[in-house]
Amino acid sequence: MNNQFFLTSLLKAGVLSFLLLMSFGCQKEQISTISNSEGHIDIRAKKLQGAKVRIKVILDGCFDGSAMSPDLFNLGYVPNVPQNVGTVIDWVTVQIRSGSPNGSIVETQGCLLKPNGNAIGVNGSTYLNFDLDPGEYYVSVNHRNHLGTVIADPVYLTNDTDVIPPLVDFTDEGTQVYEIPSSPSLSAQRRNNEGIMTLWSGDACSTSTVSYQGPGNGTECIFELVMAAPGNSVPPDANYIVNGYHNEDVNMDGSVIFQGPNNDRSIILFNTVLIHPGNVNYAIHYIVIQAMN
Repeated sequence: MNNQFFLTSLLKAGVLSFLLLMSFGCQKEQISTISNSEGHIDIRAKKLQGAKVRIKVILDGCFDGSAMSPDLFNLGYVPNVPQNVGTVIDWVTVQIRSGSPNGSIVETQGCLLKPNGNAIGVNGSTYLNFDLDPGEYYVSVNHRNHLGTVIADPVYLTNDTDVIPPLVDFTDEGTQVYEIPSSPSLSAQRRNNEGIMTLWSGDACSTSTVSYQGPGNGTECIFELVMAAPGNSVPPDANYIVNGYHNEDVNMDGSVIFQGPNNDRSIILFNTVLIHPGNVNYAIHYIVIQAMN
């Protein structure tokens, strides 16, 4: 293994200090050597694990008003869940961006959501660790069938293990996210659930949009999955229920339903399209668009 050493020395008042950074992927060590009165060298080391951040986010599709329902996990549908991380909701992707909210993506990491919205690393850590130098970055979050979002202002990420990593709380109404107020479809990038902000559900086609009617709408994607399901009858039945882990499962209960009780297309219409603040005319063909690239 090749180690990179960056050495700084300072001689003052009989104290010799060295800063030694040894790069091992995301983990680094800061080592100080101090000359005591007897001339002996004491070595003190502290782990530096790259830039760190804590994330909290709620997915509207499975939110019951107080917490997210772990139906997918309970049914065994969430893929590749590490052992010993407890109950989770699903995977989300966190991106670190530089320069602007839609700036260059410098790091990306998959993590798991707990029912209370806290994101955890694959090792169960309550913070996410990125192989980046300390600095100001924009933090974004994506989910496979919800519209993603990114903070409007940068946050300083540190690698100092003595400092609690900053919390980017997308559920907090006070956390400003990037949006374009002049374009109604690109405004209001989160749903306000009585003061709890959630990501808009209904991106059943993974197009970074939510729509009930029109080209590429989520209703069509749900219908096509149900009608083409291998277990469906011949001719296919629109009432057929497809179980499993699918983007078209908008409410994340483990079942894709086109029509009937708990159907997914009604979630698109009533929980996103008709209540979006930009849809002032309550048009069913309205399209909600993700502002983040």
